[in-house]
Amino acid sequence: MKLNLGCGSDLQSGYINIDLHQPGKSRCGVSIEEFEFHIGDVADLSFVPDGSCEEIRAKDILDHIFYKDLGAVIKIWIGKLTTGGVLLLLDVPDFQYIFNQYSSNKSPSSWLALNQWVDRFSCPEENYRTKNIIDYGYLKSLVESYGMTEVKHWHTEDGNVHLHFVKK
Repeated sequence: MKLNLGCGSDLQSGYINIDLHQPGKSRCGVSIEEFEFHIGDVADLSFVPDGSCEEIRAKDILDHIFYKDLGAVIKIWIGKLTTGGVLLLLDVPDFQYIFNQYSSNKSPSSWLALNQWVDRFSCPEENYRTKNIIDYGYLKSLVESYGMTEVKHWHTEDGNVHLHFVKK
């Protein structure tokens, strides 16, 4: 079993795609009926047996989980993984990276990236609002404290970090 958490319209074949709302269409243009989809909250995976997932993919969602709940939600996800299971945390805004880019060169593009990130805290749509500040070091430490090992990570120019973990 593979889970694609907070998928929006980024539906993935071979995964159970989970989001609060079913999208009207998939990002790739394929009919939604071609994908397995579950409407639900990524913090409540009670329908998934513990230790049953070989991969969990969470893209651009961690910053939308309230900071007080972040550790508990990640712990739930890890509990659903098999030994050797993969946790992919993709497109996570890395505040430290974004701030360092701004403070090191103060270019218009780094200023814009910092302010676009800050704007997300005041988004009127509750489900899209940024609810916490995450950076790579904190996230790596948190996930590893629940028995995961980092395989690799990489940053994109927009300040997002992507992390690949395996369950011990």
